[in-house]
Amino acid sequence: MEITRKYDLSELSESILKSRGTYALMVDIDHMMQINDEISHEAGDAAIAATASRIGRSTEPGMTVFRTGGDEFVVITNTRDAGEAEAVAKKIISFADEDVKWNGGTFKFTLSVGVARIPESGGAEEAMKAADAAMYKVKKENRGGFHRAD
Repeated sequence: MEITRKYDLSELSESILKSRGTYALMVDIDHMMQINDEISHEAGDAAIAATASRIGRSTEPGMTVFRTGGDEFVVITNTRDAGEAEAVAKKIISFADEDVKWNGGTFKFTLSVGVARIPESGGAEEAMKAADAAMYKVKKENRGGFHRAD
């Protein structure tokens, strides 16, 4: 899936509320500060673009992707099946072996993904906190992987 529409962050909350009961993914670039500091900020920009491409190649029509911060993305999967949501997370992180071409050279990076079910009730903030906590658990224990919040 090619990511073709830019969303305003105010639309993220609305999309989450419309997708209650489905799964959201929080995707974050591992060691982004190191990429920026040791290679360059332009290489960091290339990592962000490569992440958008990886997500685009991993998602299906009907899924919504938001870039919520410098190196963070949210995917609203619109699936109620935990296994399907995990399959999307696995596909996103499977591209870690791909070289990113930049300034006549290449580099690689990994992504950490948190998977969380959007609650049937409650606000969007609750869902994003759960996905964010799951993503940080991965960053602490197993960068380049995924964790599903229970």
